[in-house]
Amino acid sequence: MGLAGTLNAFNFSALSSLTSLNLTFNELYGSIPPTISALSKLTSLDLCTNNFAGIIPLQIISLTKLNSFNLSENQISGSIPPWLSNMTWLNFLYLHQNNLSGTIPKELGRLGNLLELKIYTNHITGSIPLTLGNLTQLQVLDCSTNGISGSIPPELGNLVNLVYLEMSNNSLIGFHPS
Repeated sequence: MGLAGTLNAFNFSALSSLTSLNLTFNELYGSIPPTISALSKLTSLDLCTNNFAGIIPLQIISLTKLNSFNLSENQISGSIPPWLSNMTWLNFLYLHQNNLSGTIPKELGRLGNLLELKIYTNHITGSIPLTLGNLTQLQVLDCSTNGISGSIPPELGNLVNLVYLEMSNNSLIGFHPS
């Protein structure tokens, strides 16, 4: 049996040297506390498979060394924040299996170091931003099981390092671009 409860009363400043925080497969709930920003040396933050709810806190942006951010399999809601595009050092962004809604922010196309982007099984709508074609280091893109519509932009042909592309269970139309 894992941890249960919230992180709201936890004193993150006491762990200022921590470089990796993995709290997967627990029974943590509530919102992600903004005080997590005290972990300024974090390179990996993995909070997947819990019951966190609420929005992604803006304070995450202060984790300037973070290269892996995993919030998958929670109850996170709201939209994918455009400010995530300021985290240009990210290699892995996992937001799948939450309650995220809205559109894929075009600003995510500024995450030039991103290797994997997984946003599947949410409530994301709208079209695939053309700017995702700027993510030339991307190896994995999974946008499946959402409400994404429109056609697959030909700009995704710029993703020369892509080895896995999953867009099933959406409302895409038209032909696959060459």
